[in-house]
Amino acid sequence: QTDARLSACRKVCRGSKLFCVFQQRLTDSVNFSRPWPDYVSGFGDEDNFWIGLELLSLITSLSNSTLRAELFDWSDAMFSAEYLGFVVKNASTQYTMDYAGFLSANSNVTGDSLSLCRGEKFSTMDRDNDNFGGSCSLIYHGAAGWWFRGCSNVNPNGWMTSGQVDNFPKAVHWYSVHGNKNSLKAVRLLVQLPTEGP
Repeated sequence: QTDARLSACRKVCRGSKLFCVFQQRLTDSVNFSRPWPDYVSGFGDEDNFWIGLELLSLITSLSNSTLRAELFDWSDAMFSAEYLGFVVKNASTQYTMDYAGFLSANSNVTGDSLSLCRGEKFSTMDRDNDNFGGSCSLIYHGAAGWWFRGCSNVNPNGWMTSGQVDNFPKAVHWYSVHGNKNSLKAVRLLVQLPTEGP
């Protein structure tokens, strides 16, 4: 029996897999520079949202989940990256994130940009859990929440820009799509849902 809390998920199919969209950035209508409680419980509107670390931890505890990142540059090209065995642990670990491996055969990016986030605790503007001397969130990443490690190569919760911006790590970026300082137009993060029982 599928957990009723999963009804909050926006479900989409990619091939034969069913996913929950847990993060989406299409416009700048929602500010992602938010404190810890917001990232735990979730926030957003129809187009721009974060479902919350509690629900994300629940989803990844139910089955062997795949993470899929869908990344869009300013020419509207889509890049994807998939990760096997994606897990977000519970609150007692500060929602530590890990995964088993990068699925290069299912991806069209130049490499595993999440490797510097692997095994890291979640950090926000008001809770610094990274391995950097200061706060990655506040200093480099626009007060966004993420699994930073001194500081990371991805920032999907950073600032949305109105056009291509270079050399600006506070903007939404993903290293294997044009580097870690060049802004992306949009991003969507999905986690695979367990197969529903009868």
